[in-house]
Amino acid sequence: MNPASTEGTPATGPAIEITGLNKWYDQLHVLKDIDLTIRHGETVVVCGPSGSGKSTLIRCINALEPHQSGTIAVRGQIARSNREIRQLRQDVGMVFQQFNLFPHLTVLENLTLAPRMVRKSPEPEARERARHYLEKVRLADYGGSFPAQLSGGQQQRVAIARALCMDPAIMLFDEPTSALDPETIGEVLDTMIALSESGMTMVCVTHEMAFARRVADRVVFMDQGRIAADCSPERFFDRPDNERIRRFLSQVITGDADEPNA
Repeated sequence: MNPASTEGTPATGPAIEITGLNKWYDQLHVLKDIDLTIRHGETVVVCGPSGSGKSTLIRCINALEPHQSGTIAVRGQIARSNREIRQLRQDVGMVFQQFNLFPHLTVLENLTLAPRMVRKSPEPEARERARHYLEKVRLADYGGSFPAQLSGGQQQRVAIARALCMDPAIMLFDEPTSALDPETIGEVLDTMIALSESGMTMVCVTHEMAFARRVADRVVFMDQGRIAADCSPERFFDRPDNERIRRFLSQVITGDADEPNA
């Protein structure tokens, strides 16, 4: 069981290809002509100020938000029908700001539920897979615990393990540390770093700039619904050629941009 499992991945072509994407909420134009290609095995960090559209972008990738024009191809497929969307969500795992664990189920039960119900995995196989990923996120001894008995950081690591139990080819992260205490952020980021190093294709919306500098293959900076920069971490952090990026980095680094997610 490889956390970077890409069984069935096309030998050629991008993991995600977004072309001419536009998204409106009524009269509000949230995403404007987005073009973005993500290769297999890449870790791409998406950042930007509040209201820039970064969370909306990754929710569109997973078809959690509809878009009005443009295309999103995931592993060469454009999901249009309900069946295709269900398959997309099996192939693309997502971790949210909130943990969304079932409070009445143990950790192990939370992890085995989707594989049994969606993938129709036999219970022994689902439990073996769950234990494997609990070990990967360093929570091997917590399978019998309930979510309320865990810290926020531990619950978020359980949420990551739960997504991995579906053997996704791609992982999306929507500000996974924003609801955590400072003391627990590091343990979640360490889990994400290990996942990136394993070769998982990852798209991460985050303000954790140290994580972006260390792990990202590319940094995508969004501003007012557009991609204002798409470059290497070295270029983004050390040689930004955009005043908006310089102002954003100054605010984030000094702690003045503790903005709600967009």
